[in-house]
Amino acid sequence: MVNQRSDNSMSRRIFSLVCLIAIFVGPIIGARWFLGSEYSKEMLRNNHGLLIEPPINFTENNSLSTLRSISLRPGEWAVVYFNERGCDETCNDTLNKLEVVRSLLGRDGPRLHVWSILGAGPTLGKGNNLVDPEFSNDLQQILRDRLKTKVTSYIEEGLILLDWRSQVMMLYVDFEDAGLKHDLSRLLRGSRIR
Repeated sequence: MVNQRSDNSMSRRIFSLVCLIAIFVGPIIGARWFLGSEYSKEMLRNNHGLLIEPPINFTENNSLSTLRSISLRPGEWAVVYFNERGCDETCNDTLNKLEVVRSLLGRDGPRLHVWSILGAGPTLGKGNNLVDPEFSNDLQQILRDRLKTKVTSYIEEGLILLDWRSQVMMLYVDFEDAGLKHDLSRLLRGSRIR
């Protein structure tokens, strides 16, 4: 009788221990399974812009050759405004907003460079300006296969983010100042060289 009670209490303890382990390990295993599944890849990310997968390496295949004029050191990023026209009021407003966003980034601000690629010259905007009438068209053709969320209309103007490895990482067709600042602060914080 004593032996049967000890077996019964031992089996309860083992069952309790297994349940306790399952409570703590189960969510970890479930999260790992979910992140490896196709469901998680279809979910929208926490980015405000459109993530380009795989990123466009503009040093290969003569793609987006205008971007080769932009040289960045390790840990630096560039935000490039592009349009098919010259720099009009909208262009000047956007470039001014980008400078404000850059100043709001604090100590990471100097690692962000603001550029513009315009479809026509001369450039009236301040800062770093390039002229390439075919840039929007070339970018549209390259992005056709690389965006998870398809852009249905032709992209006349927008923003792209470049990293120091000569890769175009993100596209903003219409951007909000706060969303862009949020994405840039995360990217710059993650790419600090210590």
